[in-house]
Amino acid sequence: MYAPITRLREQGVLPDIDPISLTFCLVGCCQTLFLLAPEVCALSGRDVFAPEEIERHAEAVIRLFLRD
Repeated sequence: MYAPITRLREQGVLPDIDPISLTFCLVGCCQTLFLLAPEVCALSGRDVFAPEEIERHAEAVIRLFLRD
């Protein structure tokens, strides 16, 4: 399960952080925007379930965790 994370850590793509912590950081980052959709809408007016918002969030997560 952690082989891809371990490989990316060894390649220097991901930071040298415990794989379990890194996994749950990634999972939390992916989910939180959608779990807090009402709050996001109240603060920004954005519908996080709109296709363009889903794409924007996916791109943000990819750029945050996989910078290359």
